Amino acid sequence: MKMEMFQCDYTGGCHPAILDLLKKSNELVQLGYCEDEFCKKAEKEILKTCHLSSSLARVFWVASGTMANLVTIDTALSSNEAVLAADSSHIATAEAGAIEACGGKILSLNNKLGKISSSQIDEICEDYYSREEVERSHLSRPAAVYISFPTEFGTLYSLDELENISKSCKKYDLIFYIDGARLAYGLAASNISLAQIAKVADVFYIGGTKCGSLIGEALVVNNSKISKRLLGVLRMRGGLIAKGRLLGCSFLALFENNLYLSIGERAVKQAQVISEAFENAGFPLLVPTMTNQVFPVVDASTLEKLQKKFKLRVLRKTDDEHYLLRLCTSWSTSENQIQTIVAFLKKI
Repeated sequence: MKMEMFQCDYTGGCHPAILDLLKKSNELVQLGYCEDEFCKKAEKEILKTCHLSSSLARVFWVASGTMANLVTIDTALSSNEAVLAADSSHIATAEAGAIEACGGKILSLNNKLGKISSSQIDEICEDYYSREEVERSHLSRPAAVYISFPTEFGTLYSLDELENISKSCKKYDLIFYIDGARLAYGLAASNISLAQIAKVADVFYIGGTKCGSLIGEALVVNNSKISKRLLGVLRMRGGLIAKGRLLGCSFLALFENNLYLSIGERAVKQAQVISEAFENAGFPLLVPTMTNQVFPVVDASTLEKLQKKFKLRVLRKTDDEHYLLRLCTSWSTSENQIQTIVAFLKKI
């Protein structure tokens, strides 16, 4: 029996527009290490969309979100410094200790639906700087803040929340870094633009892997301290891509004709349909569905039935009889898949 895939948002290959551009570029001889014409053109389009000047900002190309997080935070932190992040964040829960392996420390903050607040950042920093110098020397100095947009629960920060975090970071000289693995869906589901993201953050990445690309992320750096060192750190950590055209073509295609946002809008609408189907069938959601991720709670019997037809992720048991699930939509989710799961849930 064919399994319908909702396990993650990178089960498909890549959007056809990307594949078409890759085919056209295949016979061309290009420079390596992301100095090819496609990376250059894509960088220009991204900076234009972000309202950033090429004299002040740069785009670096990385293969994965974990690599983007690792090289950014590794560049931002000295060996006695720490990054502040939600205890539910990707760097704290799903990257096998990558930050710690490079000598950094994560100061985990209690999350509220995946989010942290500027007041939490202020509290940590005020406590650190209120201490005497010798006492501070025993602690890791807060040097950066990491958030995800959308969060790991698919929730969204408001523009006010982002601006307040940015203000706290400036107040305490912290690098503000935004993980944009699912940025297409966050932009589609909010009234926040790429230019506004670029205005508040020192560094952020535009997710490709989970948003229609075959591979790769565009790491946008709007901080000279980071941009001066990042390429060397990227090379040192094994992340500098020799055949950069793969990413250049991907993001050039994604930023033509508003494709990136269109991919996000379609997937968000599909997730809303799935979300409503679970609720109509009597299954509660952990959090309201805002982007392309749906988090229903189902009983053991329903889970067994679902797993016979649908590939999805079981996150954890919520009690002896119930399980928290995650389902994702993406560029490759078909309307037939949506109709299939909706029809299935109507029969439960």
